[in-house]
Amino acid sequence: MVSASSSRRTDLADVHVVINSYGREAWYVERAIASVLRQVHRPAAIHFIDQNDTPLVLSPALRDEPLLRHHSFPDRRCSAARNHVLQLVPFGWIAFADDDAHWRHDYSEQLLDLLDRHRDVELFAGALFDEHTREFYSYRHKLGGDLSRFFGSKILYGANFVIRAETFAAIRGYELRLGPGSAGHCAEETDLCWRVITRRHPALYAPNLAILHPPMHTEDARVAARKAYRYGLGKGTLAAIWLFEKHHRYGLFEYLEMTLVPLGSLLRGLLRRDYRQLRIQPAQWWGRQVAFWTFPFRRGRASAP
Repeated sequence: MVSASSSRRTDLADVHVVINSYGREAWYVERAIASVLRQVHRPAAIHFIDQNDTPLVLSPALRDEPLLRHHSFPDRRCSAARNHVLQLVPFGWIAFADDDAHWRHDYSEQLLDLLDRHRDVELFAGALFDEHTREFYSYRHKLGGDLSRFFGSKILYGANFVIRAETFAAIRGYELRLGPGSAGHCAEETDLCWRVITRRHPALYAPNLAILHPPMHTEDARVAARKAYRYGLGKGTLAAIWLFEKHHRYGLFEYLEMTLVPLGSLLRGLLRRDYRQLRIQPAQWWGRQVAFWTFPFRRGRASAP
């Protein structure tokens, strides 16, 4: 906590917002950027990392916005795109945001308060809320928890966290085998959080640091099941990396959790007569198992099985 004698922080002049995007409609990206520009306290810059082969054409108003930096980075891997910020922001703070989400109206005020009151913290994980219901995006966020512990680490979502640039560089950014466009379609943020906390960098969950996000699994059940399978590949790859390569207990914990949780979610869905879960949960479970057990034979490959 900051002492009474310390000078109070009054702006976000050392905060750089990073939004990366691949294959997303331009209006989503523009909404995300606009939500940052509408804040009471503006950041030093907004870095839009455009992963598309043909860069998105943004509205004239945004193209003329002095805070916006439009970087062309034609690589579909989310982790590679976000790691590009290592070359752009050597000092200060990096606020990562999703291209399909948007900051709540008080985000900058909450962030300013956090940075002022918790000067020893090096990573803040914010909360996600359903943009329609305004309820917590996931049950984990509703429960909260301690980021320094295994189960608490699952609170960190790549859609909303703020990290010291020096800390991001110290852990060498994201694991390139995880995240959309890589062997594992997700779990890159959990891996990042584990590397932060196992190296003793202070981290804090801040539910008041809120963004609004589209709801999960709103698509047709078959489409949602395919998406769940891809995300399952990420979970399986994450567990395998930490068990087979790092020989860390988190790998075993993750394998046990990723095996049991879909079964519980399937049962809960049946009790609630949510029959879509008959497609979604088995697909997710199978994706996790496939990625985990094939990992020793495909280690280092850039594509999923």
